[in-house]
Amino acid sequence: MSEHDLGQNDSKEMSPELNTSLDAEAAEPGLHESDDMTSSASLSSEDPVRWADAHSQQRDSDNLDAALDFIAEEDTEDPWNENELLSRALAELDAADAAELHTHHATVITDEERDNIRAFRLRFIANIPRSAYNQMRHSFRHRIQLHSDWVILYRVARLSGVQPVWYECCPNACLCYLGEWADTHLCPDCKEPRYSPAGRPRRYFCYIPFIPRLQALFQSLRLIELLRYRSQFCNNGETIEDVFSSEHYQKLCRARVVVDGETLDHCHFSDPRDIAFAFCSDSYLLFQRRRNGPSGTPILLQILNLPPDVRTHLDNLICVGVIGGPRQPKRLHTFLIPFEDECAQLAHGVQTYDASCCELFMLHAYCIFCSGDILAIQKLINLRGVNAWVPCRTCRIRGVHPPGQKNFYYPLNLPRNQDPTAPAKEWDPRNLPLRTHEGLLANIAEMRDVPTAKYRKELGQFHGIRCTSRDVPGPVIGRRVQSTLNFARSFPWDWMHLFCENNIPNLVSLWMGRFSGLDGSYVIPDHIWLEIADETSKAVKTIPSTFVGVIPDIVYSRDVFTADIWAFWFMYIAPIVLRGRFQDDKYYAHLCDFIDIMKVTLQFETTRVELEELREKIVLWVLQYEEYYYRYDDARLAACRLVVHGLLHVVDDILYVGPSWATWTFFIERFCGSLRSALHSRTKPWSNLDKRVTNLAHSAQLRAKYELEDELAPPVRSGTTSAPTSQEKVYPGYPLSYLRKPCLAKYEPGDDIRRRIAHYLVGLVGGKQAAIAKALPQCMPAWGKVRIGGGGDVVRAMIASRVRLGTAERDSSYVRYEVLQPDRQGGDIRKVHYGQLQAVLECPLDPLQKIWADLGGNMLLLALITPCKTNDEDATRELTLCDGYRAQVVVDLRSIQAVVGRVASRGHYGIIDRSGTYARTTFTPDEETREGDEASEVELQSD
Repeated sequence: MSEHDLGQNDSKEMSPELNTSLDAEAAEPGLHESDDMTSSASLSSEDPVRWADAHSQQRDSDNLDAALDFIAEEDTEDPWNENELLSRALAELDAADAAELHTHHATVITDEERDNIRAFRLRFIANIPRSAYNQMRHSFRHRIQLHSDWVILYRVARLSGVQPVWYECCPNACLCYLGEWADTHLCPDCKEPRYSPAGRPRRYFCYIPFIPRLQALFQSLRLIELLRYRSQFCNNGETIEDVFSSEHYQKLCRARVVVDGETLDHCHFSDPRDIAFAFCSDSYLLFQRRRNGPSGTPILLQILNLPPDVRTHLDNLICVGVIGGPRQPKRLHTFLIPFEDECAQLAHGVQTYDASCCELFMLHAYCIFCSGDILAIQKLINLRGVNAWVPCRTCRIRGVHPPGQKNFYYPLNLPRNQDPTAPAKEWDPRNLPLRTHEGLLANIAEMRDVPTAKYRKELGQFHGIRCTSRDVPGPVIGRRVQSTLNFARSFPWDWMHLFCENNIPNLVSLWMGRFSGLDGSYVIPDHIWLEIADETSKAVKTIPSTFVGVIPDIVYSRDVFTADIWAFWFMYIAPIVLRGRFQDDKYYAHLCDFIDIMKVTLQFETTRVELEELREKIVLWVLQYEEYYYRYDDARLAACRLVVHGLLHVVDDILYVGPSWATWTFFIERFCGSLRSALHSRTKPWSNLDKRVTNLAHSAQLRAKYELEDELAPPVRSGTTSAPTSQEKVYPGYPLSYLRKPCLAKYEPGDDIRRRIAHYLVGLVGGKQAAIAKALPQCMPAWGKVRIGGGGDVVRAMIASRVRLGTAERDSSYVRYEVLQPDRQGGDIRKVHYGQLQAVLECPLDPLQKIWADLGGNMLLLALITPCKTNDEDATRELTLCDGYRAQVVVDLRSIQAVVGRVASRGHYGIIDRSGTYARTTFTPDEETREGDEASEVELQSD
């Protein structure tokens, strides 16, 4: 019997008393807030007869539902819940029956139900109050028949087939009463009773099974095609391009599956339809708090089979629950018991229908790595973290602490200021003592066998393993499927938290002189920081809005910097505004080296040779960091935080798990932001969160099962698609140049511009410049905007810009363009230039004029640009400053590669060019967009 079976009696999935007592405060997890949507889980468990009496117009002619009711009436020995009945019915289907059932599902949705499903999604996505929704129903009653919340939620829950399961948990969320704690009536941590004086459970944890949601993916032809990304991925063995290039995935493909100690007959990913997913978790504070207060911990699954540009979209993430509580979970593994049981089922195989080939197959899915912030990973592996002698999840480096202090720090070179003549004691950064999966399990077994709790605690301090009781030390995930996770290697250091939320803020604090009381020549005076803050604030106007949002004051408002803002400021603005600010230029060079490291870690494709070079760069950077800021002085040990040491393991993580952009957690912050913005109830916030994630699950399930992509897709903002819109014009020969209004249809360029156009055309057709200028058309329509196709940027030319009129608008008129210039060997070399786009001109060439030779009859799109003086430097590779402007030039519109930003600093403009081949976060306006980093959809962009 599994741990899940031991706690099955505590599941409240089908309890009528739980679902019908609307006035019960603790036993009704989903029906508390009168102005928010009712829990679809509770409604889906309601007695259908009651709903038929209350809503006579509600139709339920679903044949599958009738079959399930028949099975429920016949089976009197073993009461099945609805999910079990569904699984039992599907298991008895053959391929023909499954195909018929799929066809029935696709046609069972009527137009009226589609309208109500649209209203359902609009209601919870836009957070429309019930009063406003009822007003909308009333206003459009003559056009559309919308049902009440209750009727819609009931029908949606029935159609989706996703039904949450409620498990009793501690009121403070210390643990979930499952497994070895199933019969416990008092929380072993906070000593709070499990039941109220009336005998009712005081708190529930809402778990949403994910097996039905994975099965639904194979009922959508669109999703089936996307899921083939994994099986069609080609690994060349030399380049790390995705998680499927990693060492861990390649090993799994050759290894047999092990469940509960039993080795199965099949290998991981032996079927092209097998699913790889990542387990992701992070905690956040509710109600915009930044310190203390109630929190939520969503448990997310990221489907890695999907292509990288869509796998992080909110609609493609699977949330199996939110652990909410006034405190962080003490025994996290108890909340994951249902998840572990489902993983075990998927490892054995679950019968699923494939709509693309109309056949049944055994679906397998495996968790291949876990991601989250530093604290979340420590809880998953059950490590002590910075409070232990051995804090690192990857290696066994030992910490030291300053005299008279208890905090541990982790330098490579031990302090030698007290005795400079003593031989140096150091850790070799190129050969650290790495943890192993077997070694970690051996340490856990050793801790289980010790005779006393005191000795066990000391042993845990020595090994860096947390042990809250004698029975449950060790990792909290991967307990049943024991072959997919390597406890020492499958938990990579997250790029976002390691770089953006720890090391970058720490470096800025050092430079401000606000880091643990440390001081030195690296500190920049306060009055200069005020100048830097002013330059940063003014630079926002000259940076396109697609690059970054509003940047707060770095001196007074650093606490509201998000990870995305930190990354952008440090990688693009800091090199410009900090140039020449340090007393010693070595600190600035050290800063630039760190930026180079960040950019390499974000490359889409990285060869193994490049990774070894990156490893050496990181080692040298960490050694220089200790030399500059730690100085081998025990009084300055505070500079040697664990996050600095974590940089040494970045390359190993990329090789073993996959690229940093494939394991980062921006999408988790995005998901937490969507939950935070939708939270209304302050008295019962966790019930509100349960309803939110349940509604998201229903929406995603309906979208997949019934091909409701058009009905439930978020609105597409004009110009964000890869193809041109109806408002954009595309000319032959310029397939990736989408022209936008405003357009001056009768624009007649002056003589100066005509001479520059003629000068450009001489290089194409030859002849004399004066003759060509005379043959040019008199009227050349001028366009004010152009969008670069294939996911490129939107450029607003100066003729369409309102900046020159004093309007508060972001300047997106500066571009990067590349032209071929002759070299000394007689060939051509591509040169990078930057400049301001003045206009895009249409230049039709008369086919009857022989002067145009082969170009006659063609339409040329010409870009009129004012070039910047940048000495042909490439801003993606080095600091590039603009020292003025040159005379205007005319180039082909296809020469424009990207839009760029500018930062003014001490009489110069620094160029911000993001057109490098590395990943970045992108603000995608969708149906749930909110302000801030948490509201940005995380996608991958390739230029």
